[in-house]
Amino acid sequence: MKFKKYTPTNISTFSKSQLSASLDLHAKNSSSEINYPESDEMSRYLQEMGKKYEAKFGEILQAKNLDVCHLNGEISDKSYENTLLTLNKAYDFVSQIFLNSEKLYGVADYLMKVSSKSDLGNFSYEPVEIKLATFEKPSYILQSIAYCELLNDVLGKIPENFHLHLGGGKFKTFKTKDYYDWYKNIVDKYEKFLSKFSIDDPLEYLPGDHGKWNKFVQKKLKEKGDIIQVHAMRMDQRKKFMEAGIKTIFDLKNIDLNNHKVDLNNGLIKRFKSQATLQVRTTSEDNPAYEIRPINEQEKGLKLLPIINEGDMFFDFEGYPDPLTAEKLEYLIGITFKDKEGKYIYKSFWAHNSDEEKKAFSDFVKFINERKINYPSGKLFHYGNYEKNALGNLAAKHQIHIETIDDWLRSEYLIDLFPITKNAMILGSGSYSIKYVERIYLKDLRQEEISTAGDSIIQYANWINLKDEKILDSIEAYNKQDCDSTQKLRDFLLDLPEYRELKNINRKVKPENNDDLFVEEININVLDDEAKKFRDNYKLTELKNKEYLRKLISELIPFHPSEERVEFWEFFARLNDKTPEELTSDGEVIVNCKLQKIIEIKKSLGLVYSFNENQVIKIQSDLDFKNDFCIAPIQTTANNLLIKEAIKTDDDKYFLKLKGSLDEENKNFTLKISRANLEKYKINQYEEINIYKFPSVISKYMESDCSLQAQSWNNGSSKISKAFLNFLDRQPIKGISELNEKLNNQENNSDEISNFLFDLKDQTLAIQGPPGTGKTTFTAELISKLIEKGLRVAISSNGHKAINNILLKVENFCKSNSIKGNLYKRSSSSSIRDDEVYFINSSISSSTTYRQDVDVLGATVFSLSKQDYFGQPFDYLIVDESGQVSSANLLYMSQCAKNILLVGDQQQLSQPKKAAHPGDSGLSSLEYFMNGEDIIPADKGFFLPKSWRMPPTLTKVVSQMFYEGKLEPELTKNSNNVFWSGKNSGLVFFPVKHKTQNSSFSIEEAEYIYNLLNQIIGSEYQFISNSSSSKNEDVVLEKKLISPEDILVTTPYNAQKNLLQNELKGLADVGTVDKFQGLEKPIAIYSLASTDSENAPRGLSFVLNANRLNVAISRAKCLSIVVGSPELANCMPKNVEEAKQLSRFCKILSFMDNH
Repeated sequence: MKFKKYTPTNISTFSKSQLSASLDLHAKNSSSEINYPESDEMSRYLQEMGKKYEAKFGEILQAKNLDVCHLNGEISDKSYENTLLTLNKAYDFVSQIFLNSEKLYGVADYLMKVSSKSDLGNFSYEPVEIKLATFEKPSYILQSIAYCELLNDVLGKIPENFHLHLGGGKFKTFKTKDYYDWYKNIVDKYEKFLSKFSIDDPLEYLPGDHGKWNKFVQKKLKEKGDIIQVHAMRMDQRKKFMEAGIKTIFDLKNIDLNNHKVDLNNGLIKRFKSQATLQVRTTSEDNPAYEIRPINEQEKGLKLLPIINEGDMFFDFEGYPDPLTAEKLEYLIGITFKDKEGKYIYKSFWAHNSDEEKKAFSDFVKFINERKINYPSGKLFHYGNYEKNALGNLAAKHQIHIETIDDWLRSEYLIDLFPITKNAMILGSGSYSIKYVERIYLKDLRQEEISTAGDSIIQYANWINLKDEKILDSIEAYNKQDCDSTQKLRDFLLDLPEYRELKNINRKVKPENNDDLFVEEININVLDDEAKKFRDNYKLTELKNKEYLRKLISELIPFHPSEERVEFWEFFARLNDKTPEELTSDGEVIVNCKLQKIIEIKKSLGLVYSFNENQVIKIQSDLDFKNDFCIAPIQTTANNLLIKEAIKTDDDKYFLKLKGSLDEENKNFTLKISRANLEKYKINQYEEINIYKFPSVISKYMESDCSLQAQSWNNGSSKISKAFLNFLDRQPIKGISELNEKLNNQENNSDEISNFLFDLKDQTLAIQGPPGTGKTTFTAELISKLIEKGLRVAISSNGHKAINNILLKVENFCKSNSIKGNLYKRSSSSSIRDDEVYFINSSISSSTTYRQDVDVLGATVFSLSKQDYFGQPFDYLIVDESGQVSSANLLYMSQCAKNILLVGDQQQLSQPKKAAHPGDSGLSSLEYFMNGEDIIPADKGFFLPKSWRMPPTLTKVVSQMFYEGKLEPELTKNSNNVFWSGKNSGLVFFPVKHKTQNSSFSIEEAEYIYNLLNQIIGSEYQFISNSSSSKNEDVVLEKKLISPEDILVTTPYNAQKNLLQNELKGLADVGTVDKFQGLEKPIAIYSLASTDSENAPRGLSFVLNANRLNVAISRAKCLSIVVGSPELANCMPKNVEEAKQLSRFCKILSFMDNH
C-alpha cells in the first residue's frame, strides 16, 4: 500500500510514536479492523477551547486594525489556486490557508507578512501556529517547519522564522535553521517508514506516549502481560528485563533470583518480583490483592507514621489550568479535621480569581496555624506531591507565608502518606493512586460523576460557562471524599497489627518541639522580609519597566536562601521519599557503599568504602574533606532492598554529620570520624550504606552583608547601583554601536575599547569571547590599560582560580608595558593557602583583610558584598565567566563600582542552580543581559570575532552551530593538521553501535577510542605556534609527533570518565567536560556514552547540552572527534531546547566517518 502525501500533523505524530503513525494508517484503511478511538470529554473540551483561542487571536489582530483575510481551510485544487491569489494581495495576516506541494499538504492556522524579499515581491510570509498550551512543544516545532517547507514553493525560499501564539497570549518567534536538521532527520525516517509500511505487517505494541491511541495501546499491553504493567517499572529497566528474556509480568513473578541475567541490583529485582506477584494475584481492580511488608522492612513505611493526635488534619487541592489565560488557579482547598466534640468535619476555601486565591491561601494558612497552637503535636496529612508543591507555588506566587511554608516543610509538619503507603505495603495494582489504594479500606467505592482530577477540571470549566452552583457542590463533594479518604487511609495504617507491634518494640517517637529537626537552624527569613518590603515600597525612577524590575529585584534579594530551601527539600526527599532505583540516578547520593578498610587520618579514623563507579555521581572529587555527609544503612531482606533511617545524633534531633572525601581516581569514598564517635555510633558494623551529601549552607557566610545592603535600600540610606539598574533594564549604550561598526572585526582593539570605557558612567556592558578568542588575555590587557588611565578595577568570577588567573595576566601585561599598579587578592579563609601558593613568584599580595590602597582587587561575592566596599570605591567591576555568575551575586557586588563589565560566553558552561526561581531571577548575569541572543547585540557590548585556536574548518562548524556564523577563523590555522589514516582537521563523527542500552557509560565507545588512539599516537601533526590575539607575531609552522599529552578525551559522565581512564591507561588526558573549559590540545575526543534519551541520566538536555558540546568540540587545535551512538538522533525531545540540541547533533552526524 502506497501513501503518496502526508501532513505536518502526520510528521508530528510519527516523531512521538511510530506505533501511533501505524495505527493512523490502519484506521484510514477500510480493510483494517482498527478504528479511530472515540475522543474523551477532556479531548473535546480542549478542542473547543482551541477554536475559541484561535478566534480570539483573530479578534486581537482586527483590534490592531491589521488587514486580515480569513479563508475556509478547504483542501482542494481550487482552494490552492485561491491561496496563491490571496498571498499575492499582501494581506498582513491570512488564516486557515491551504498549502500544497509534491509530498506535503496542510492548512496553516495563520501566515504573517514580513519585510523580506521573496518571489511574491518585497514581502514574504512566515507561519503562525495557535496553541492552547502555555509552553512550546517539540511537536509544534515540527509542524511549523513543515509549513515553512510548504511555503518554499510559493516564496522561492524557506522562511527564516516561524511563530507560536501560546496560551496566555504569549507570542514566541523561533529561527527555522535552529531546528531544521532535526526536522529533516524526522522526515527522512517518516518517508522510509511509509515506503515500507504494509497493512499486513503485525503491529508491535510498545509502551510510550501514543496520543489518542494511549488507552487502546495500554489495553493491548495488558492483554499480553507486558512487563511495563508492573508498578514503577521504567522504560530503561524494562529493556534490561527484556534483554534477559523476562518479557511479561508472569515471567517476572517466576524469576529465579539466584539464576538470572538481568543487569539490575538484585534487591531491586526482588522488589519488582514482589510487586508482580501481587498484581498477578489481583483478579479484580475493585478488590486488589495486597500484603503488608514485614516489620523489618518498615523503616521508611509504618515507622515514619506519626502517633495519632486529635489535632491531625487532612487536606487536598483542586486546580484549574485556564487554557485561555494560561494562569493556574488553585480554586479549592479542602480540609478534614476533628471538631471539639471529636467528630470529623470538612471545611473548604474557595477562590475564583487570583485575588480570591491569595485570600483563600492566606485563610487556610492562618486556620492551620491557629490549630497548631491548640494541637502542637498534630500533623497535616496529604497524599502525593501535588499539595506540597502547590503550597510552595502559592507562597512564591503571592509572596506571602513563605517562611511558614518553609517551616512546615523543614520541620516535617506535612506528612505525605504516598511514600509511607508504598513502603508499608505491596498493592496488586499498576498504580498507587489513592483511587486504587482506597479500594482496600473503603467499603463504598466512588460512583460520582466526578471521580478523577481530570473530571474536576472539566466540571470547573462548565461552572465558568454556566455558573451553576450544583457543579461546585459536586466538585466540593469530590474534594471532601479525597480528604476523607486520606484520613481513612491513615487510620487503616494505624490499625495494622504491624504498626501496633512497631509501637511496642521501642519505636522511636520524634521530638514534640521539632522546628529544627534533623538540621541545624538556618535563618532564612531576614532576606525574605527585606524582599517583601522592597517589592511593596521601593521607588524606582527613570526606568521604563518599573513594576517588573522592582518585582525582579525583590526576587533576586532572597536568591541564595531560595537555592538552599530547594537543596534541603531535595535532601529530605532523598532520605525519606525516593526509592532505591531512583537514588541510583540521583547523583547527590552514592549508593551501595561497602566498607573496605579503616585507616588513620591524624587523630581521626577514615572509613574507606568502595562503590559501583557506573552510577550517576554529581558530587565533586575532593581529597580535603571539605564537604559534609550523612549515612543510611542498607538492609537486604528476602523480598526487598531496604534503606534504613539515616543515623542521627544521640538526642535524635540532628543527623550525624561526617566529613567525606570522594577519590575518583582510586574509586573510593572515605568518611572521617573520631574514635569516640566510631565507638558510639558503630558505623563500621553496617556492611552496606548509602552516603548522602549534606546541603551546603553558603548563604550564612554572606547573609548579614546581603541583609545590610537590602535594609539600606529599604530605609533609604543607600540606593541600588545605577549600573545594576541599567543592567536590568538592558538599555542600549550610547555610542557603542558606532564603535563596533568602526572596529569592524579588528583583531586588537583594546585601545579603542579602553578609551570608550574610560568615558562611561553608571553603565553595564559585556564582552563575549567564544572559544579560542583569547578572552582572558584580552580582558587582562583591557584592565591594564584602564589602570594606566588611573581607573580602579575590581575583578570577580565564579571561583578563586579564575580570579587568580586574570590577576596574574594583568600583572604580566603591566610589567611588559611598564604600567604601575597595586594588585591585591582578598582571599577567603578557605582559599588563603592556595592563593599564597598561586602568587608565590608574583608581586600580587593576598590576605583575608580589607585593604584600601589597591588599583586592582580580586575577590569573590563573599568579599565584594561586604560593607567595606559600599559607596562604589572602584570605577569598574569586571566579572569574568559571568555566564556562571548569578544575577543575584551581581546585585550584591554592584555596590562596589560605578560601572559593570560582564565578560564571558553564555554559549559555554552555564551557572549551576538548584531552585526553579520565579521569572528571570534564576538567570546568570550574562544570560539575563543577552536576553536570549546567541551574539551580544552591538549596542550592548563587544564580540571577540576571531578564534586563534581552531582550524578554519572546525571554526566554521562551531560558528554556525553556536554563534550565528559570526565567529571568524584565523586563516593561517588552516595548516593545523594531523597526518593519520583519518580526517586531518576539523570535525569528524565516528558512529559506534551499542550492543546494550547504555546509560552513563559505554564499553563499546571506550574500546573504540582505545583503538583510535593506537592509530593516532605516533602520527605527525603540524600547527601554527602563535595563539595570541596579536597579528604582529611571526607565524611559525611547527611539526611534532602525537603523544598522549597532545590528546584530550572528555565525556559528560563520571562513569564514562572512570571507564575511559581504566581502558586508555594513560594514552590521553581524560576528564569530564566541566573540568576542561579553557584547556586546548591538538586533538579533542568527545565520548557521548548514552544510547538514547531513555537511558541517558538527566536526559538529552544533559548529554547533548549545547554549552557542554561547544566546550567539548572547541578544545581542539587540529582535529575534533565525536564518538557516539547515532541512535541518539532518533530520540523524541522532551522540550524545545532538547529539539534544538538534537538538531545540532544531526548536524554533527553529517560529518560521519563510516570507515
